[in-house]
Amino acid sequence: MKHKKNHLTITGLVALLFSSVIVGCGSDEAARGTERAPIVLDAVVGNHSSITRFSNYENATQTTKIYPGQYVWVWALYHSGASQYMPAWRLTANSSGVLVGSAKYYPDTGASIDLIAVQGNFSETIDEAAETPFPTSGLTHSVKDNQSSESDYASSDLLYARVDNRKGTDNGVVTLPFKHYLSRIEITLESNDYSQDDLKHATVEIVGVQKTVTISMDNVNAETEPTVTPTGGTGSITLKNGTEGNARGVGDATNGRDYLEAIVPPQVLTEGDAFIKVTLTSRNGRVLNYQVPATGFNTDNGFSDEQKRTLLANRRYQFIFTLYESNITLSGATYQDGFEDTAVEIKPEA
Repeated sequence: MKHKKNHLTITGLVALLFSSVIVGCGSDEAARGTERAPIVLDAVVGNHSSITRFSNYENATQTTKIYPGQYVWVWALYHSGASQYMPAWRLTANSSGVLVGSAKYYPDTGASIDLIAVQGNFSETIDEAAETPFPTSGLTHSVKDNQSSESDYASSDLLYARVDNRKGTDNGVVTLPFKHYLSRIEITLESNDYSQDDLKHATVEIVGVQKTVTISMDNVNAETEPTVTPTGGTGSITLKNGTEGNARGVGDATNGRDYLEAIVPPQVLTEGDAFIKVTLTSRNGRVLNYQVPATGFNTDNGFSDEQKRTLLANRRYQFIFTLYESNITLSGATYQDGFEDTAVEIKPEA
């Protein structure tokens, strides 16, 4: 089946022209609307203008998106001195694919602000009503152990955007350039030794990978990327099913392949460690394992072996594995900058 390419844009007005006061130091100025300039956002997730290394872009797979009930958190810092102007501002995705939030406004002093936005599965408590301050010590994000459901798969993603030096007198929309800060792995299976039904009902896991990261956002300006550091121990991740069951090694230039997917933190994989585990449920639970090769996953001479075993942020990796009676081989690997996403817009709360 050939999968349609989708792109995510987040657009819309996120402030209403009405008076609103939130009690507490620092929040009332951002919330008060009388004769104030509203903060208006236009955001885009994923940048496909620099696709250079992905050789099979037409055979797209499922997409990552902001799932209903997920939060996007926005903070604002004064551009001069980087002290906080606006504490945590919550935007919530509803069932119609729209992000809904309260009204916020620029400083009436004319001061410039920097806007920082994140979306992720954070262990810290963030609360707009409690005026959670900008997390200078970072936030802890974890991917789900089992990403076979759409909501858990989407919840595993980590997005970040920052735009500096904006003020109400600019009279313009602020575009937040969201970017994925984790890696996406996509896997398809093919075999002459096992039937298509065997492959369709197989369970595929990524094993021995780190699943928790800390994203540090205490950078001073928009040109400096946040740091994402893996933390904690390792474990396994069950991949999201393809659109027709599990990954199947079928297809041609017309209908493409069917892939399984998982979101994983950027990390260096260790030579010889188990990486992919395939359980053939239709063959009495037979297990086949694939280990990380010393030379990595491609033959590009411009990278060291370690670099070829490194999963990078905002990078999409596709692997084609061939299953034999008692082992697995890697028959194809490609990678691409950026992800694909589905449409979500932002509009103000009614």
